[in-house]
Amino acid sequence: LKNAVYRRATEIYTEQEEYLQALRTLIARKNLLTDPAEAAPITQAIGAVIEHRLSEKELKLVIAEAGAAPPSDEALIRLIRMYDKAENYYLEEKEINRFLTLFPNRPYATEARQILSTIRERLKANQYLIAVLLPLSGPLATFGHSALQGAQLALDQLKESLPGAPIALVVKDYHEDSSKNPKLLEEWLNEYRPLGIIGPLRSKAVNQLAPIAE
Repeated sequence: LKNAVYRRATEIYTEQEEYLQALRTLIARKNLLTDPAEAAPITQAIGAVIEHRLSEKELKLVIAEAGAAPPSDEALIRLIRMYDKAENYYLEEKEINRFLTLFPNRPYATEARQILSTIRERLKANQYLIAVLLPLSGPLATFGHSALQGAQLALDQLKESLPGAPIALVVKDYHEDSSKNPKLLEEWLNEYRPLGIIGPLRSKAVNQLAPIAE
């Protein structure tokens, strides 16, 4: 009976284009089944929803809800590919590392490690680099991520008006504690040699960064 209820609920949510809810009912339905042959088409349907129907925000919700269990792995792969297409290398690297932590033995892990090893070279292939030094963890992370989204949006708009423009963002999680090891930051800046720097947020952090940036 539950199987039939979940099937009908999935149909209704799909008709209403509420794809995240449809996915949740598919997962609940799959969890009822013990026969792999019966579960196989539902697994395929789950994969199709993740691949074609969910937004970035919805994919993140799937990952948060599933944790280290399927279909978190498929949602992470979709996010990684989404960020790769958008050339958002910071978020791509972040999600690859999360995938490798949660699913180190999945078949995709080999491809993920290969992508990770090329991100630095792909960034350096751009003629112009803009460094983004923002607090992306800790108490100011919300503000840091908001500023990063603004910088990424500005870059996307520039690339829309100038297709193929050889410019990219290099992003580093930077907060006041980062100044405790200025040599690491100096090495990072010397490696990428950015044209300019966006951030930090607080004036104290700016004053700490200034001698290194010069």
